[in-house]
Amino acid sequence: MTKALFDLDRCVAVVTRSRLGLGQAMAIGLARSGANSVVTDLGIAAANDIVIQTQALGWCACAISCNLIIKRQRSHAW
Repeated sequence: MTKALFDLDRCVAVVTRSRLGLGQAMAIGLARSGANSVVTDLGIAAANDIVIQTQALGWCACAISCNLIIKRQRSHAW
């Protein structure tokens, strides 16, 4: 695998609102740089799509459905 700008091996990235746009681009870009990731979105199906793309790059990922505005849901992401 090619590391783009920097090496994130052994790092874990938490990416919020990963369904589309900047969140999706960040999740995929971080995976390409070697980061394992926790992806969050309001819908678990959308987050799972990003997990599948991340795993296809050879990295570990998991999906969490949560609204980070709600404090008790936020605690599940960390």
